[in-house]
Amino acid sequence: MIRTEKIKEYDLTYMFKDIEKKVKGYGYDSLCLRYNIARDAQAEYEIRYKHKDPENAYKLAERDKMRFYNILHDLIGEHD
Repeated sequence: MIRTEKIKEYDLTYMFKDIEKKVKGYGYDSLCLRYNIARDAQAEYEIRYKHKDPENAYKLAERDKMRFYNILHDLIGEHD
């Protein structure tokens, strides 16, 4: 009986870890997508209304997005 309980406990632990990875992956993807859209809109705004150089504005946007992705990945940890 003890062996069966251990197996059930292991199965539940594995199942919760899998669910946790999926939830973290969903959160990561969702936040990255939203930040990507917002940062691109900011670059468009800077080009259109602040008359910034388009190449520089997009380059800074890419830099900011990559940094955001790296920080978020470090915070969330392992995810799908």
